[in-house]
Amino acid sequence: MVGTRYDPATPYWGAGALTRELARGRLLTEQGYGHTALLNPSACINRYESDYFVSGALPPPGTVCHQDHQPFGLPGQP
Repeated sequence: MVGTRYDPATPYWGAGALTRELARGRLLTEQGYGHTALLNPSACINRYESDYFVSGALPPPGTVCHQDHQPFGLPGQP
């Protein structure tokens, strides 16, 4: 499960709640703004998603990724 910390449409707490309902659930947090990690890209998120789809590997518990770019053209965090 990928949850964006400041998503105005799907609250972050909901991602945590759904993760707890899944047998092998793991929450990957995108520290950023906007609706979904797909619309607010993060190379870090992309790596974990690719690893999961290729090998089934889950990110370590508590993993937090940052967006590549912040809203309004502000630079992303390293």
